[in-house]
Amino acid sequence: MLFKKNKEQDCIDACIWIGAFFEENHSCAEYIKQIGYKLRPNGLITVPLLGEIITHLIIKVPPEKSYIVTRVFEDLYKIINKLKNEKRLEIARLTDINKEAIEDIKETDFAIDEDDALHLAWAIKHQCKNFITLDKKLIENEKLKSVLRNKYRLRIKSPD
Repeated sequence: MLFKKNKEQDCIDACIWIGAFFEENHSCAEYIKQIGYKLRPNGLITVPLLGEIITHLIIKVPPEKSYIVTRVFEDLYKIINKLKNEKRLEIARLTDINKEAIEDIKETDFAIDEDDALHLAWAIKHQCKNFITLDKKLIENEKLKSVLRNKYRLRIKSPD
């Protein structure tokens, strides 16, 4: 089934999905609830971002609290499946990555880690309007934001 690209998309960072379950102010959960409604862009999540969510939960949650991981996986499955079935979220398949974008990101700021550069390049590849994250090193990086906005029309934003 092809995803309709008639609406703008936001690429949603792994921290937003995790934050929907653990963040106290609920901005991540509220953002996810509003994906694709009215004037809000649809969402996009990539296979690498899904992998980052799983990895984060496995590493951060101690074995004696594995029930938390089970519950989060169950709820995450329901949320993503519902959004996907309502055509409000696309799960992007692996395709050729925009290597030029990765080089631009790394040249702009060598401190940007490889995973973030990859996720931003996926957002560019899929012509997303925004990259939604809680990552302050991305949100507060004015030089990177300027390059992404001017060259690729991608903005880095928090879910607020």
